[in-house]
Amino acid sequence: MPEPGVSVIMPVYNVAPFVRQAMESVLSQSWTDLELIIVDDGSTDSTAREIAEIDDPRVVFIQVEHGGVARARNAALRALWGRMASCQAVENRLSSDVDSTRRPISNRRQVTNLPHNHNRYVAFLDGDDLWAPGVLRRQITFLEANPSVVLSFASIKMVDEHGRDSGRSIQGCKGPLSFSELLTEDVIVTGAVVMRREVLDTVGLFDEDLQRGSDHDYWLRTALAYPTGLFGFPEIGLLYRQRAGQLSADWRLKQQAWDQLLTKMLRLAPVESERVAARASANLDRALAAIAYENGEPRAALQLFRRAWKHAPWFLARDKRTWLLGAALLSARMLPTWIHQRAEHWFRTARAYRT
Repeated sequence: MPEPGVSVIMPVYNVAPFVRQAMESVLSQSWTDLELIIVDDGSTDSTAREIAEIDDPRVVFIQVEHGGVARARNAALRALWGRMASCQAVENRLSSDVDSTRRPISNRRQVTNLPHNHNRYVAFLDGDDLWAPGVLRRQITFLEANPSVVLSFASIKMVDEHGRDSGRSIQGCKGPLSFSELLTEDVIVTGAVVMRREVLDTVGLFDEDLQRGSDHDYWLRTALAYPTGLFGFPEIGLLYRQRAGQLSADWRLKQQAWDQLLTKMLRLAPVESERVAARASANLDRALAAIAYENGEPRAALQLFRRAWKHAPWFLARDKRTWLLGAALLSARMLPTWIHQRAEHWFRTARAYRT
């Protein structure tokens, strides 16, 4: 029996130094029946030239005007659908924050007939990250054996700009994941996701009106549509590259994105969202405090940490990450600089916050 096909969606924006490695980590997977749909979100560097250097018939290249990662991913999803009418109907029904008059984004080349349009699975990877060898086969094999699961995701390891292990990992989840658990803590990293194509027909497109967090929103909407359909693997499947100046290191932007997302979830699923809103906000503030601390903003970090305790103190008290972060903040405030700096490496390694 032939292997089911996979469409891998890769949005790229000014990632010339990294994109070839990212592509090779997909094209070298042992699961070979795949297509790699790369959407260049208006890059101004040599990203397009780097992509052209790899000659593989499984690569599909789409260029769009710069509009953000959600719009770039949607360009690939629209190409998968091939017919904008059915895509628009799903978008209007389930995204809820999308303008019903929106038209397809302006592509330099509109792709409507992909070579592998029969593919049963969809996966994602950003243009500066890397897949671990064999991850695609492990996740699809699991999905084939478990028809009730529609979306699987692996854990991640963080690497630096040169691909070197930074000593930190995010162990996302082992087993089923509910909407309430996912709203409380976003443990899904987009590049670690493999899902059934039917999810696209049910959930629709990424919400382009969300400033950030459109991926978290998508997984939450998937969890609402398939309450027992999400499953996490403890094995490392994604090497997540940390780079200077990344938006994920800006805690203020993450705060704005969370406020927008929580407002939307309270509208889509008021009962389920209200039940965990305090814990979710506490968890988010603790993560923001960790980011502020590592960005060298100790005063902001302390304020965020105190705010987290006000939301859900008993929830935070049961999590070792709370005490590790508290110890780091106290060390920075009370100990001589040289002692704190010696302890800092341990704090960074031991504190595996998830954002």
